[in-house]
Amino acid sequence: MLELGKFKEIPEGQHASAEEFNQLLAFAIGSYEEAQSVLGQFRYYLADNELTYDLSGWEENLRNLLHQNSLGTADAVLTVDIVEAEKDSPWTERFSDFTRIEDAAAQLLAGLDFIGNCLHLGGLTELSDSVAASLGGLKPVETLYLDGLISLSDRAAKSLVKVECDELSLNGITSLSVAAAESLSKHEAEIRVNLDNLSESAAAIIQRHWSFMTDLTDLSETDAEKIVAQGGLFILPCVSQLSDTVAEILGKHEGGRLNLRGLRELSDAAAESLSKHEGGLSLDGLTELSDAAAESLSKRENKFKSWELNLANLPASAAKILRDAGHGE
Repeated sequence: MLELGKFKEIPEGQHASAEEFNQLLAFAIGSYEEAQSVLGQFRYYLADNELTYDLSGWEENLRNLLHQNSLGTADAVLTVDIVEAEKDSPWTERFSDFTRIEDAAAQLLAGLDFIGNCLHLGGLTELSDSVAASLGGLKPVETLYLDGLISLSDRAAKSLVKVECDELSLNGITSLSVAAAESLSKHEAEIRVNLDNLSESAAAIIQRHWSFMTDLTDLSETDAEKIVAQGGLFILPCVSQLSDTVAEILGKHEGGRLNLRGLRELSDAAAESLSKHEGGLSLDGLTELSDAAAESLSKRENKFKSWELNLANLPASAAKILRDAGHGE
């Protein structure tokens, strides 16, 4: 720990130079806590001796120095000190330079509020089960980047499914077991994986995830059966028509949400089948709906929210039937 005597090298009544203050920080740069202590001692010294010095830029300099020191080795480790130093900074892209992460650092990350921003950990080349478990408890992030990983254990994959994010990016994965693929395929977030790099069995499972079905324009019976077997969230915005047979199959989908906002009309038989769907159902693109179809959909116990079914776009009589049944609020 730096002694207060070091500060006495600054002549009384003069400002400390940038070079002198850098020398002071150099004594404590091995630890963020020690460096913060240096800053605190320096402030007290200035106050006690009625000296002045602008410290506003040194917190940022300190973070930079900590970061550079860590990256000076080939195996750059993201430590709890570095996360502590960066936690109030919006530019988490810097985390992408680290190849490993301490368990304690992952635990600290899990407690931070990213306010929907991305978390860049794409430089990590390995992910322990304990770190994955901590990341599984992350507060909501937009995208979690883990593109440096080439493999993922079954336990790690199961933990990552719990991450609250819009996208989970794993483009570097080349080794994935069937069990790990099964876990990832149940994630509600968009999954970025290069299917060509996976085994045929793992790729076939991952391909069932809705991320790889968003461009479908024609939903076949086989596709519908895969959706029912998989369960969970499926976003199918490009499907513009639905046969009665496919609708009957989709009516058996459980444990998740179906987004079919690309549909503009729905037959009476299809509406009857979809009324049996027990999860979330988005049909907000509908503009044509018969009264009979509206009567069927009105019987759904899971009421349509206004963003799931836009009553203003439906024929007046169909909209009234649904509104009287408590839908569209």
